[in-house]
Amino acid sequence: MKKFSVLIILLILFNTIFLSGQTTRNVPAQYATIQAGLNAAQSGDTVLVQPGTYKENIVWPNVNGIKLVAAQNSENTIIDGNMVSSCITMISDGSIDSNTLISNFSIINGGNVNAGGGLVLISAGPKIMGCRISYNNSTQKGGGIYLKGGKPIIESCIISENTAQYGGGIFAAEPGTEIRINASSISQNIVQVSGGGLYLYLYNTVSITNSFIDKNTASEGGGVYTDNSGYLNVTNSSISFNIANSRGGAKYGMTTGYFKHVKFIGNRGHERGLGDFGADTLKNCTIANNSTTGNSPNSELISIPMGCFIENSQIVSNSTTSNQLIMVLGNNNPTIFKNVTFFNNRNSQLNSTFIRSWNDPISMSITNSNFQGNGKAIVNDINYVTRVFTSCH
Repeated sequence: MKKFSVLIILLILFNTIFLSGQTTRNVPAQYATIQAGLNAAQSGDTVLVQPGTYKENIVWPNVNGIKLVAAQNSENTIIDGNMVSSCITMISDGSIDSNTLISNFSIINGGNVNAGGGLVLISAGPKIMGCRISYNNSTQKGGGIYLKGGKPIIESCIISENTAQYGGGIFAAEPGTEIRINASSISQNIVQVSGGGLYLYLYNTVSITNSFIDKNTASEGGGVYTDNSGYLNVTNSSISFNIANSRGGAKYGMTTGYFKHVKFIGNRGHERGLGDFGADTLKNCTIANNSTTGNSPNSELISIPMGCFIENSQIVSNSTTSNQLIMVLGNNNPTIFKNVTFFNNRNSQLNSTFIRSWNDPISMSITNSNFQGNGKAIVNDINYVTRVFTSCH
């Protein structure tokens, strides 16, 4: 009877430890490949991968809560797609959320796909942490990552040197996609068309904190390109040194959102060297040393077509070859500059204007702001504009 009782207790312990989804599955000690470890994993399991290069094109099982973790770090634990397909494909029924983890890998050399050279995430929202996603290619969308649906979290990652037609670092599609990016770098990605760093499509929501979107290159939207609007919220970050061979060095396309404590430095575009701001709020931002190189009517540095609120910010040492530095358009929404320093901004044409209104009747107010060493005129009205200057000098 005692032996039988002990056996029952052991069976209970076995079920608790191994069947409750808390098993650690070791690669390559127990499983020769990462794919084999994932296929055996249940919800709550950890697939622990020892240092090495794993040439795999992983298809993630539709199981939430699996944790794929490198035993050391991304420098010596590498998933190499070998330019055969995407490195990791995760297609979910919507059940995969941030309880699923991919941590501390280099994810490289994914390719031969039209979406998501590094990772494809469809209706999936895992947490990707401490990864380097580099040297991946897509023939169309998302050199580094392609997202469609889901609410992924990207934290402490480097997304760099990926290539595509659209969205070199990240391409986000479909309404309802929500992305949180924290303490990460999206840099040196190159696309032939739009969105060197990020391409945001169809009203998705992106929140970026403590991150860098730097040194990306595109035809339009060197740093960020938004298509059909969307919600873009950026805090304590840098969008700098991006290049657009056509329009929008830092950002091109309309958004609704905010930029708080953001540095826009050294971006360059043939037109709209910095880019577009829609119904956005900019607070405590620095806009400096950005430039426009073109000479067309649309070669302003900044275009504000939907009304914008800019407060406690600095707009300094920017330049354009156009006849206006900032273009404020209509659409019945006021544009407000409050506590803004405009210093040493330059445009080279003799008829240059600093702030220029265009087309529709608009209202604009400039309050408690400082103008020094800028272009020849402060405001030029092409049609008519209601403007209010308060405590400016």
